[in-house]
Amino acid sequence: MKRVTNSCYLDTNILLYYQDWQSPFYQQTQEMISKLIKGGLDLIISPLVLDEYIYNTFTSSYKAEKEKIKMITLSLREILKLPGIKIFNPPLEVKKQLKVLKLMEKFGLKPRDAYHLLITLENKIKYLATFDSDFEKVFALGRVKKFE
Repeated sequence: MKRVTNSCYLDTNILLYYQDWQSPFYQQTQEMISKLIKGGLDLIISPLVLDEYIYNTFTSSYKAEKEKIKMITLSLREILKLPGIKIFNPPLEVKKQLKVLKLMEKFGLKPRDAYHLLITLENKIKYLATFDSDFEKVFALGRVKKFE
Protein backbone atom coordinates (compact mmCIF):
# COMPACT_ATOMS: atom_id res chain seq x y z
CA MET A 1 0.00 0.00 0.00
CA LYS A 2 1.22 3.47 -0.90
CA ARG A 3 1.92 5.99 1.85
CA VAL A 4 1.90 9.51 0.54
CA THR A 5 1.78 12.05 3.36
CA ASN A 6 2.92 15.03 1.27
CA SER A 7 -0.05 14.85 -1.04
CA CYS A 8 -3.56 16.06 -1.70
CA TYR A 9 -6.54 14.06 -2.94
CA LEU A 10 -8.50 16.07 -5.49
CA ASP A 11 -12.26 15.68 -5.38
CA THR A 12 -14.01 15.69 -8.74
CA ASN A 13 -15.41 19.19 -8.30
CA ILE A 14 -11.88 20.60 -8.19
CA LEU A 15 -11.13 19.15 -11.63
CA LEU A 16 -14.48 20.23 -13.05
CA TYR A 17 -13.99 23.84 -11.92
CA TYR A 18 -10.32 23.78 -12.92
CA GLN A 19 -11.33 23.12 -16.52
CA ASP A 20 -14.44 25.33 -16.66
CA TRP A 21 -13.42 28.95 -17.19
CA GLN A 22 -17.08 29.99 -16.78
CA SER A 23 -17.29 28.55 -13.26
CA PRO A 24 -17.29 30.99 -10.33
CA PHE A 25 -14.64 28.68 -8.79
CA TYR A 26 -12.38 28.62 -11.86
CA GLN A 27 -9.83 31.16 -10.60
CA GLN A 28 -9.80 29.65 -7.12
CA THR A 29 -9.07 26.16 -8.47
CA GLN A 30 -6.38 27.50 -10.80
CA GLU A 31 -4.67 29.09 -7.80
CA MET A 32 -5.19 25.98 -5.65
CA ILE A 33 -3.62 23.61 -8.20
CA SER A 34 -0.74 26.05 -8.72
CA LYS A 35 -0.16 26.26 -4.95
CA LEU A 36 -0.16 22.45 -4.65
CA ILE A 37 2.34 22.07 -7.48
CA LYS A 38 4.61 24.86 -6.21
CA GLY A 39 4.47 23.28 -2.75
CA GLY A 40 5.71 19.99 -4.17
CA LEU A 41 2.61 18.04 -3.18
CA ASP A 42 1.50 15.04 -5.19
CA LEU A 43 -1.94 15.46 -6.74
CA ILE A 44 -3.89 12.27 -6.09
CA ILE A 45 -6.97 11.23 -8.03
CA SER A 46 -8.66 7.88 -8.49
CA PRO A 47 -10.55 6.11 -11.26
CA LEU A 48 -13.69 7.12 -9.33
CA VAL A 49 -12.75 10.79 -9.74
CA LEU A 50 -12.10 10.25 -13.44
CA ASP A 51 -15.44 8.46 -13.84
CA GLU A 52 -17.30 11.33 -12.17
CA TYR A 53 -15.36 13.90 -14.20
CA ILE A 54 -16.14 12.19 -17.50
CA TYR A 55 -19.79 11.62 -16.59
CA ASN A 56 -20.40 15.19 -15.42
CA THR A 57 -18.59 16.75 -18.36
CA PHE A 58 -20.36 14.46 -20.82
CA THR A 59 -23.86 15.04 -19.46
CA SER A 60 -23.47 18.81 -19.04
CA SER A 61 -22.57 19.43 -22.67
CA TYR A 62 -25.14 19.84 -25.43
CA LYS A 63 -22.65 19.06 -28.18
CA ALA A 64 -22.85 15.98 -30.39
CA GLU A 65 -21.45 12.82 -28.79
CA LYS A 66 -18.35 12.77 -30.97
CA GLU A 67 -17.59 16.41 -30.07
CA LYS A 68 -18.14 15.72 -26.37
CA ILE A 69 -15.67 12.84 -26.42
CA LYS A 70 -13.11 14.97 -28.26
CA MET A 71 -13.55 17.82 -25.75
CA ILE A 72 -13.29 15.49 -22.74
CA THR A 73 -10.22 13.78 -24.19
CA LEU A 74 -8.45 17.13 -24.53
CA SER A 75 -9.36 18.31 -21.04
CA LEU A 76 -8.49 14.98 -19.44
CA ARG A 77 -5.11 14.94 -21.16
CA GLU A 78 -4.42 18.37 -19.69
CA ILE A 79 -5.33 17.15 -16.20
CA LEU A 80 -3.23 13.99 -16.53
CA LYS A 81 -0.20 16.10 -17.53
CA LEU A 82 -0.27 18.10 -14.30
CA PRO A 83 3.03 17.80 -12.42
CA GLY A 84 2.79 15.32 -9.57
CA ILE A 85 -0.50 13.77 -10.68
CA LYS A 86 -0.96 10.19 -9.50
CA ILE A 87 -3.86 7.77 -9.80
CA PHE A 88 -4.64 5.57 -6.80
CA ASN A 89 -7.18 2.76 -6.85
CA PRO A 90 -9.54 2.09 -3.97
CA PRO A 91 -8.37 -0.77 -1.75
CA LEU A 92 -9.46 -4.14 -3.07
CA GLU A 93 -9.63 -6.12 0.18
CA VAL A 94 -13.11 -7.35 1.12
CA LYS A 95 -12.96 -5.83 4.62
CA LYS A 96 -12.14 -2.43 3.15
CA GLN A 97 -15.38 -2.49 1.14
CA LEU A 98 -17.29 -2.80 4.41
CA LYS A 99 -15.30 0.11 5.84
CA VAL A 100 -16.99 2.33 3.25
CA LEU A 101 -20.31 1.72 4.99
CA LYS A 102 -18.80 2.65 8.35
CA LEU A 103 -17.46 5.88 6.87
CA MET A 104 -20.87 6.64 5.39
CA GLU A 105 -22.50 6.14 8.78
CA LYS A 106 -19.86 7.98 10.83
CA PHE A 107 -19.55 11.04 8.60
CA GLY A 108 -22.92 11.10 6.81
CA LEU A 109 -21.28 10.62 3.42
CA LYS A 110 -22.71 9.32 0.16
CA PRO A 111 -21.10 6.11 -1.14
CA ARG A 112 -18.81 7.80 -3.68
CA ASP A 113 -17.58 10.34 -1.15
CA ALA A 114 -16.97 7.54 1.36
CA TYR A 115 -14.79 5.81 -1.24
CA HIS A 116 -12.85 9.05 -1.79
CA LEU A 117 -12.31 9.26 1.96
CA LEU A 118 -11.31 5.59 2.16
CA ILE A 119 -8.63 6.11 -0.50
CA THR A 120 -7.40 9.19 1.36
CA LEU A 121 -7.24 7.45 4.74
CA GLU A 122 -5.79 4.16 3.51
CA ASN A 123 -2.96 5.94 1.72
CA LYS A 124 -2.33 8.43 4.53
CA ILE A 125 -2.95 11.34 2.18
CA LYS A 126 -2.61 14.52 4.24
CA TYR A 127 -5.03 16.82 2.41
CA LEU A 128 -8.33 16.67 0.58
CA ALA A 129 -9.26 19.48 -1.81
CA THR A 130 -12.99 19.87 -2.33
CA PHE A 131 -15.84 22.37 -2.41
CA ASP A 132 -18.22 19.65 -1.19
CA SER A 133 -19.66 20.57 2.21
CA ASP A 134 -20.43 16.88 2.85
CA PHE A 135 -16.82 16.50 4.03
CA GLU A 136 -17.07 19.18 6.76
CA LYS A 137 -17.55 16.60 9.54
CA VAL A 138 -14.45 14.74 8.30
CA PHE A 139 -12.43 17.97 8.47
CA ALA A 140 -13.91 18.94 11.85
CA LEU A 141 -12.81 15.63 13.37
CA GLY A 142 -9.32 16.03 11.93
CA ARG A 143 -9.24 12.77 9.97
CA VAL A 144 -7.92 14.66 6.95
CA LYS A 145 -7.05 18.33 6.47
CA LYS A 146 -8.92 20.48 3.99
CA PHE A 147 -6.58 22.05 1.46
CA GLU A 148 -7.43 25.71 0.93
